[in-house]
Amino acid sequence: RQYKNVDYTHHASAVGYDFSGPRWVQVKTTSNPSSSGHIAAMKKAIDKLVLEAPDDAQLTLHILRKPGTNADLLRLSLEQYLDDIGFRQRFDFVIEAYNLGSQ
Repeated sequence: RQYKNVDYTHHASAVGYDFSGPRWVQVKTTSNPSSSGHIAAMKKAIDKLVLEAPDDAQLTLHILRKPGTNADLLRLSLEQYLDDIGFRQRFDFVIEAYNLGSQ
């Protein structure tokens, strides 16, 4: 919702991104941000976003995690992955707990 309200275009059926605008954004959810499977899924989301966005676009992976879960391992893993693929300068990611009452 926050992207729709600030001049982003929603792409409901696009593969690799959900919004375009000042940044290209992919929104993902995870119930277990520490699991290797969920970390791998977020790396795959990064890859798809990089592939689909224009070469000069700034990118954001916005991860909504289950409240009460710890995302430290996920954050460190994604930072290292972005360093490894050379996209750290173009990329930003947000990890926050989703609000069960407003989803």
